[in-house]
Amino acid sequence: MKGAGREDLKAALKAAHLAIAKDIAGEAAKRAPRRSGNLARSVRGLGTATGARIAGGSKAVPYAGVVHYGWPARNIASNSFVTDAVSDRMDEARASYEKAVDAITRALESD
Repeated sequence: MKGAGREDLKAALKAAHLAIAKDIAGEAAKRAPRRSGNLARSVRGLGTATGARIAGGSKAVPYAGVVHYGWPARNIASNSFVTDAVSDRMDEARASYEKAVDAITRALESD
């Protein structure tokens, strides 16, 4: 690993995290409640060298957090569509991550 470029490793990890996040974001978007479809379209997967993240909402969709987490004071129940998608796809995500890390390790060993 010492011989491998730090930037190459970062790029490979970022790509692995992004692929996993996009996969789960697609599942979360399918589970999002629909009136106009804007909330589902705002769900996206983000990947960095250090992790994967699912995000939703935007300036045009400021209610994403309220829909997901609820707002008890306003009698709005939570619909944890992102959390549910992550929980349901965790085994697949773990397997994908292990496969990606194995590929990165093999590539580093061959260099």
